[in-house]
Amino acid sequence: MTFRSLIAMVLLLAVILPSRAQDGSGVPALSFQPSELLTPLRTFTTAEIGARPTFAGMHKGYLIIAGGGIGNEPRALTFWDIADPTAPT
Repeated sequence: MTFRSLIAMVLLLAVILPSRAQDGSGVPALSFQPSELLTPLRTFTTAEIGARPTFAGMHKGYLIIAGGGIGNEPRALTFWDIADPTAPT
């Protein structure tokens, strides 16, 4: 099974199966100072999201990031609660 097939299967199951967990907080409504605009809130590491992020989306209030890799590069499928965008968990 390829990595892409695995990601597709996990995402399909996440959509089809009813979730028993509580939904995430979603995208918070924050205000920013003019000096904070167009600056990164947080940069993810390759260990957290994989070497080559290929997908990012929201599902039930959680940020989902899928990252692939070539050869021995890290791969990941991660779900993040972004209630505090500067420190997602």
